[in-house]
Amino acid sequence: MKKTTLFLMLTQAVSFFLAVDALAGLPRAKEIAQKQAAQQKRIQQGIHKGSLTTVEAQVLKREQRKIRRIKKRFLADGFLNKAERRKLCALQNQAGAHIRRLKHNWAVRPPLGAKRHCRAVDPKRMAAGLLAG
Repeated sequence: MKKTTLFLMLTQAVSFFLAVDALAGLPRAKEIAQKQAAQQKRIQQGIHKGSLTTVEAQVLKREQRKIRRIKKRFLADGFLNKAERRKLCALQNQAGAHIRRLKHNWAVRPPLGAKRHCRAVDPKRMAAGLLAG
């Protein structure tokens, strides 16, 4: 009887440590929120510097709203399980790549506060003989 009890306790302890170790690589809710805030800050910087057009900014903001809605739905029970954290992490990584791609494409617009002209002209594109738009 003592051997069986000891064996059960030992297997429970090992399974607990394996579960904790498996979850260690996934972000916690606080880290997910920090990543979300950083992405929103990157979008705002892109808008202010002119590297994001209005349409691109709207697309990225819509994507961020979608992630916030999914996170809110996942947190309805007060806990993020492993699958939910994995899904949020994947969505945020995808959104981060999307932000990076749109901020560094050829579409430009004048930075906020600059004098507006009919078309925004990027010096690199102008040298190549292309107009933005």
